[in-house]
Amino acid sequence: MSRTFTCALTLAAAAVLAGSPALRAQNPPAPQHKHYDKPAGYDQAPAPGMPIAPRLQNLGVHAFPVTTNGKQAQLFMNQGVNLAYAFNHAEAARAFAEVARLAPETPMAYWGHAFVLGPNINATMNPDDEPKAYELAQKAKAMRDKATPRERAFIDAVVTRYTGRPEDRKAADRAFAGAMRKVVEQFPDDADARTILAESLMNLRPWNYWTRDGLPYP
Repeated sequence: MSRTFTCALTLAAAAVLAGSPALRAQNPPAPQHKHYDKPAGYDQAPAPGMPIAPRLQNLGVHAFPVTTNGKQAQLFMNQGVNLAYAFNHAEAARAFAEVARLAPETPMAYWGHAFVLGPNINATMNPDDEPKAYELAQKAKAMRDKATPRERAFIDAVVTRYTGRPEDRKAADRAFAGAMRKVVEQFPDDADARTILAESLMNLRPWNYWTRDGLPYP
């Protein structure tokens, strides 16, 4: 028996064994990433006048100043941004909803809530969240005249991220990345703008940033 034929038989046997139930039981597939669950009403007040989110401590000192008339609203704005950067988007959404409860005239409350409903490198966007994200982004847009030029730039960018149609997700992700690039061009020293631009680009090809030659994709 030739060595070539022997190798072919070995590979064929391995292929057959790999598909056998017994071998699959011994070598189960790697677990898939499961994002956190978001129970119904998680970003709504349990009762009228009740807080939506707790004030969390030890989240760092990074601040995201916005136009608002409430000190507590600003603290929850900072909390929402820091949680978003820490990839706890569900808790971030609650923080932004709390900003809107405390100071409903704050446009960036709706920007933040819309932003964190989108996709991230660990999870695709839930199609069921598309209509709500679109509504929040449009609400921020309707209030943009109350915002600073910086805030208006962020709002205009998040508006491109949602169309209300889940089937537009890939095109909308590209549009958002392009819009965030414009925000950085307008505010080149803004660390938040640069951070969100970087994330928006990473979301276009999550966990797949390098070619086989070890070079970064464009």
